[in-house]
Amino acid sequence: MSSTSTTSSTLHERLAEIAATTEFPDFLKARIESIPANERAKWLVVLDADGVLWKEDIADEILVWMIQQGYVDRHWWSEYERVYRPDHERGCIFLLSVFAGWEESVFSERVSRFYKEFHSRLHLRNVPCAAAINLKKMGFPVYIVTASPTGMLMPCLEYFGSDAILGMDFGFDGRGIITGNLAGPSCYGPGKASKVATAWRASSGPEVSGAEGTSHILLAAGDAPLDVSMMEIAEIPWACTPDTDLLAVAQSRGWQILHRPTGEAMGSHADKFNKWAGVI
Repeated sequence: MSSTSTTSSTLHERLAEIAATTEFPDFLKARIESIPANERAKWLVVLDADGVLWKEDIADEILVWMIQQGYVDRHWWSEYERVYRPDHERGCIFLLSVFAGWEESVFSERVSRFYKEFHSRLHLRNVPCAAAINLKKMGFPVYIVTASPTGMLMPCLEYFGSDAILGMDFGFDGRGIITGNLAGPSCYGPGKASKVATAWRASSGPEVSGAEGTSHILLAAGDAPLDVSMMEIAEIPWACTPDTDLLAVAQSRGWQILHRPTGEAMGSHADKFNKWAGVI
């Protein structure tokens, strides 16, 4: 089973059940068994979030929820769609501007509330979620990567036990207020690979990661073409419930593939707004 909408009382319980009942894919089981326990900290595991750990786009889910809660004005949704449709990367960066003027603590508290009280909106992907949690328990460092605002996934440090969240970083003014600007490089397309390499080099040192920061990356999981550059720097590129374009790339290159559940449609990124027609 590749995804689940079954909920327990908490997200912790949902993930614990998945981790306890879901086995590693055979290709991954064989590889990790070949790595001695005392060497695992030298092998990085990287997973994209949306489409890999869960079916949904987390930024959309949280933004819509914040609009419904009255935290964000509805006009931001139409502005987001207007910017995103012709340029997906620019649309992802635009989301940062929605929260200009917010205190970081207020933003973080509201995001945490979403994960605690409204996590049932997320259809978790069992196999990647279990892999992320269990590989970390086995001693492998785990990064979760996203093109969404980084702050929207910070609770995953707790829920998945991951070592880092890499995404679109908020800029802050001298008072600690969100400016709405992007701080640092974009975490989209080749930017995902660059951010992973930079973080891994800083964490492990060049003697492990190599001068480029791309050595000893065991696994990189993605679901769309924007993840290809990140997947290419891993020993094992893993296409998890890929869209049509990434599926073609994965098949042509002989990458590992976790197919979508039977009957689940492959929509385009631009079509994602159709889900919310009439809702907001």
